[in-house]
Amino acid sequence: MCAEKREGDERSESKTPDRLEAALSAGRKQRRSAREHERSQASEAIENLFLFETSGLRLATQAAYVEAVAECQDPTPVPGCPDYVMGVVPHGEEILPMVDLARLLGLPEDGAADPLYRRGLVVRTKRFFVGLVVDRARGLVQIPVSRMKPASALQGQRLTRFLDAEIEDEAGPIGVLDVPALLRAAAVT
Repeated sequence: MCAEKREGDERSESKTPDRLEAALSAGRKQRRSAREHERSQASEAIENLFLFETSGLRLATQAAYVEAVAECQDPTPVPGCPDYVMGVVPHGEEILPMVDLARLLGLPEDGAADPLYRRGLVVRTKRFFVGLVVDRARGLVQIPVSRMKPASALQGQRLTRFLDAEIEDEAGPIGVLDVPALLRAAAVT
């Protein structure tokens, strides 16, 4: 009886170090994997974007270009301007040309858009300072650069020329606009 007990004890003792080593090894692998994941997350570049809607499309631009978001004022018309230039409004000590983004991009007007939410995105590049009129301003988002893909889903006569990238989320595509290129094409100064 005692010999059997010792035999059983030896068997369980010989299994215990193997189990312990396996558990320690698994724990080391999990910690290593967690550290690698943290490093990859920390090293992944993030793009700060400003999200908005116009003509039923979700669009964005680099947040650095958006200086302010303002309620739309009735602009003073300027004779001889293209149809997408709605006119000018005062903005601080400057005069701000207001551009209807949907018209500039050749998009249909969204009859379902609530005028109460209509906003002017005050955007500034090195050469241009313009108010882009959009149906709704959504706000800032941070997107990993790895989620930005070449534009393919969003289409439009002029829209595709000004898309830097596209982001796909649960609600569908978001087009990322190249604001400097857009404003150069609009030639609003």
